[in-house]
Amino acid sequence: MATARTAARSTQLRRALRLEYVTVGWNLVEGVLAVAAALAAGSVALLGFGVDSFVESTSGSVLIWRLLAERRAADPERVERVERMAQQLVAGSLVALALFVTVDATRSLWQRDVPDSSTVGIGVLAVSVAVMW
Repeated sequence: MATARTAARSTQLRRALRLEYVTVGWNLVEGVLAVAAALAAGSVALLGFGVDSFVESTSGSVLIWRLLAERRAADPERVERVERMAQQLVAGSLVALALFVTVDATRSLWQRDVPDSSTVGIGVLAVSVAVMW
C-alpha cells in the first residue's frame, strides 16, 4: 500500500514540475512583452502586469525548488523547512510588487502621466487569458 502511495506521489510531483516549468517559461515571455509594451505606452497598469509576471516566475521557481526538495528528500522535516521558506519568499515578492506598483502609480498620478494605448499589451493580455486559464 505504501509503495502505491509513493508511486502516486512521484507521478504527482513529476506532473507538478512539468506544469511549473511551463508556467515559469510563459511568465518570463509574458513579462518581457508586457514590460516592453508598458514602457512604450507609459502604462503603469501594464508595467504592473509585466512585473507581476516576473513575480509569478519567481514564485514558480520557488515552487519548483520546493517540489524538487520533496522529490529528493526522505526527511519530512527538511521538506517542511523548505515549504516554510518558500512561503516566505513568495510572500516577500508579492509585498515588493505591491510596493512597486503603489510607488509607481503615485508618481504617475502626481505627474499626471497619461498612458498611450498598447496593441501589444492587449494582445499579451488576450494570449495570457487563453494560455494561463
